[in-house]
Amino acid sequence: MIFEAILGVEGPRFAPMGVEPGHDGAASFFEAGVAVIRPFFSSRTGEEFLRLGHGVLNFPDDVMLFAKTALTDELPPSRGPVIDGTPYWWKISAASAGRDEASGRWEIVCRVEQKNFERPFRPFNRAKNAALEAVILATRLHLEENPAEAMRRIGELETAAERTGGGNEHDIFRFIRSSVERGS
Repeated sequence: MIFEAILGVEGPRFAPMGVEPGHDGAASFFEAGVAVIRPFFSSRTGEEFLRLGHGVLNFPDDVMLFAKTALTDELPPSRGPVIDGTPYWWKISAASAGRDEASGRWEIVCRVEQKNFERPFRPFNRAKNAALEAVILATRLHLEENPAEAMRRIGELETAAERTGGGNEHDIFRFIRSSVERGS
């Protein structure tokens, strides 16, 4: 199972990152003392995390934060590597790192040093889930054999969000499209 977070490091620098539970025998992911992240070799935030050996996994409930940290260099309001308003975040340190040449990613096993709960997490609706998937697709357009097909899939997700979301989700899709067009 992969959970979506935003890795923050001193600087500050931020990047969305899939987080998997480590194998420490914990009953659930959020009780775990170990987490695994897999940044691409090209990730500047991943590179900085490896250099420093520590950072913060932010678990925000605002999909626009994922979009902005994924598609721009715009920094979110933060206290160092902790994004303001994030309901839940973990301080982590790198325990081990290996290179997976086939996928072009690092596999970094992290110790969870401290868990912080700021406020209740606001649940995602279907539109927010669709927006998050669209952000992930947009970050991988350069890896796609058929970028037009990926854009078609983003359009399908946008259609679902139009039916099930509100203004915030519509703004996220406008932001994604604008970012993709600027990057083309």
